[in-house]
Amino acid sequence: MMERLGFSCKWIKWIKACMESATISILVNGSPTEEFKPKRSLRQGDPLAPFLFLIIVEGLTRLVREAKRASLFNGVEVGTQRVHVDLLQFADDTLFFYEPSYHNVLVVKAILRSFELVSGLKVNFHKSVIGFVGVSQLDNLVYSKCLNCR
Repeated sequence: MMERLGFSCKWIKWIKACMESATISILVNGSPTEEFKPKRSLRQGDPLAPFLFLIIVEGLTRLVREAKRASLFNGVEVGTQRVHVDLLQFADDTLFFYEPSYHNVLVVKAILRSFELVSGLKVNFHKSVIGFVGVSQLDNLVYSKCLNCR
């Protein structure tokens, strides 16, 4: 992803070196264990985590953009200026905005699954929430079951 965003090879090597050189130990009853290299390089609380997360999530933005370009997905227009909105991101929260239809729900599910495969991150659908305005409770239930979320 960093290559696609135009980061230099030198910068990418620096980031990889920071991630691959990390060793950790765990306190057990107040005493540290022997140091070991984690299987997954990035951990919660790692100072690089927010920066790298923003880079990775750019992949989700590109997947949405590609789905829009292929006319598979379309957001909504809001306000008197009719501003087009389809995706808003803040920290590690993502909001999708789209017309309520089973087709759009399936497209969002495909986008999120593709993002999981490409990024290696896992979307926690059980912690996710779906809500539609002006949609029957039955449709809301069907959409939430399709996405496996509340």
